[in-house]
Amino acid sequence: MALLLLSVIPLFTIGTLNFYGGSLTLLSSIDSVKRIPLTLGTRVTTLVVLGVVSTGLALSANDDFLTTFGDFLIALGYLFTPWTVINLIDFYVVRRGRYSIREIFNPHGIYGRWNWRGLTAYGVGFASMLPFAVIGDVEGPLAHWVKGADVTLLVGLAISSLLYLVLCRSLDIDAERAVVTSADAASASASAEAG
Repeated sequence: MALLLLSVIPLFTIGTLNFYGGSLTLLSSIDSVKRIPLTLGTRVTTLVVLGVVSTGLALSANDDFLTTFGDFLIALGYLFTPWTVINLIDFYVVRRGRYSIREIFNPHGIYGRWNWRGLTAYGVGFASMLPFAVIGDVEGPLAHWVKGADVTLLVGLAISSLLYLVLCRSLDIDAERAVVTSADAASASASAEAG
């Protein structure tokens, strides 16, 4: 009984971190579409919304919860695959680790508000995965060709990365690096003056 009671403490900690992370993600998602004030009220509202939605999902869970949760994790893997490979290609191949943090937060800066190249590669990469996808009882039209092997992630990785590389050929990386160097210098001098 004591062990059971002690195991509740980490559950509260992990649950709190999950709700906080979910709240930040929800606020960031909304703010990227429409500017909202980040007040105590908006933070509490997102926590309440997440609490209500997650409680509703938990209460509506059926007897076969583990299978449903497994299918959900497979779908998440499908959603994150193109996103992950695009980020890795952008960091290691296209920009080689040179970014300006100041410019990332400037919607009118060198990176812009939306990266159309990344969004296009993501959309096409994800769409190319769907014919091979198998989630629960739903099977893509080409999934039977591979006789039970899940090649969905490989297709998404290949299509997203290749398309992103092709679309990034029109980027002027030298001009971008000059702006990054200038922004870094301005940031360093502002830090020196503040210190």
